[in-house]
Amino acid sequence: MSDALIEHPDGWWQDSDPASAYAKYARMHSSVTNRANNALTERLLAAYDWRGKTVLEYGCGGGYFTIWMAKRGATVHAVEMNPKAIAIVNYAAQREGVADRVIVSQGNAENETVSGQYDFIFAKDLIEHLDDEGAFFHRLGQQLRPGGCTYLATQNDHCL
Repeated sequence: MSDALIEHPDGWWQDSDPASAYAKYARMHSSVTNRANNALTERLLAAYDWRGKTVLEYGCGGGYFTIWMAKRGATVHAVEMNPKAIAIVNYAAQREGVADRVIVSQGNAENETVSGQYDFIFAKDLIEHLDDEGAFFHRLGQQLRPGGCTYLATQNDHCL
């Protein structure tokens, strides 16, 4: 997988100012498609009791679901390659009052392992970017606490 990001004049992932980038990220999430996609994921995750749970999130982007899970009581260890996206997540966590439950590390889901075991592993819109998803799934099996849950979703030609 290439580490190069697609150039886009309004790309939130390229903005060095976390507040401005967060505003762009929020605008992107207000589109009809993104609202529908997020609502579906939120509905699927709503029954889970997040309070006191540890979550490992690979590829958190701007942190929409990082913040969503933390607001429900989880401690989320998010992994993201882009340092500008990490700044956005930290900004949003502070703004939303969950900075004490959000830890963001720079890393690559393709080949880096986060130590520890987690109650829940979340990877949304990530797998389609991996060259070797087999190794990734093997690591997830080692990182998921016995009895834990996983949410994996990926884009495909039948998605929204």
